[in-house]
Amino acid sequence: MSTITTRAVKGSALAHAEVDANFTNLGNSLPDGAIQTATPTTGTTVTVANATSSLILKHTATIATLTITMPASPSNGQLVHISTRSTVTTLTVNGNAGQTLYGAPSTIAATTPVAFIYETAAASWYRI
Repeated sequence: MSTITTRAVKGSALAHAEVDANFTNLGNSLPDGAIQTATPTTGTTVTVANATSSLILKHTATIATLTITMPASPSNGQLVHISTRSTVTTLTVNGNAGQTLYGAPSTIAATTPVAFIYETAAASWYRI
């Protein structure tokens, strides 16, 4: 839990150092997102693990087809960035069970990332 100084508790305006400390403490309390790596081959499916913020595809040559399935239990506002070293000619990106995914790319070029954000209320992933 972060220690945050508020004006209401302090009873007066915050000093610059107190505001800076609030941001530092908040930043230190937020975990970095997990990085998941995979080395897929043609025709495989990669399921993104819960709490993953970056999926790095490490295949070294173009693959014909790949399916990526988003996390089963994402949190509201969760971002998933997908990066690749090499091209995937036919890419399918799906939400997990009960989820909708908008803006899925049909291919991904080498070193061209794509990202999605999750909204719990709509159980939907949106491409950003």
